[in-house]
Amino acid sequence: MSKEHKQHLGTLSVTGDGSVTARPDIASVRLGASSQAKTAGEATAHNAEVATQIIAAIRAVGIDDAAIHTAALSLEPVYEWDEPGKKNVLVGYRASNSVVVRAPIDKAAEVFDAGVSAGANEGTGVSFGLRDDGELRKKALQLATSDALERIQLVAQVLKVDLIGPLEVQIFDSEAPQATELVRKVASASTPIMPGELEVHERVRIVFQTRT
Repeated sequence: MSKEHKQHLGTLSVTGDGSVTARPDIASVRLGASSQAKTAGEATAHNAEVATQIIAAIRAVGIDDAAIHTAALSLEPVYEWDEPGKKNVLVGYRASNSVVVRAPIDKAAEVFDAGVSAGANEGTGVSFGLRDDGELRKKALQLATSDALERIQLVAQVLKVDLIGPLEVQIFDSEAPQATELVRKVASASTPIMPGELEVHERVRIVFQTRT
């Protein structure tokens, strides 16, 4: 091959993004209770009583046990600073318990309010998701791949190179789609729940060999 027609090989990579939006169809309600007492036993016993009341209230609005699970359980000492002695002094213990409840969106506000009325006093919030996001992920992945191909073809055209391949395709890990709305009890009004829309996002990286 003559010097004038010698080929030059290289690589070109590009990242493509694809997103689709959807209305969530499931809510996760987190309800927590924290109790403090002078002894660990007293704090734990009182917290267990409150947690039992919260779970009973959730069941009462029509939620099955399978949709309720413990998210966190803890017991820790509580100290206060003693200025005369210049040291921390043990004054009691704090026990905490929180549960997460998966509920239909139209039940989320009722579950939240029932838990607060039963004694939930911290870590309360509502998040939204999808029972099955498989088809949406496929659509987002198609859009991401098309986006990557359009980008790389445009760059190749501007650079006046031929594309060979693809040599490598990488699909990036993606997190579960979730739209979160933190809410709190106000007076005696029912807590408003606004699920809005969530976004399912996928990203791919494609590598081609180039030839000039």
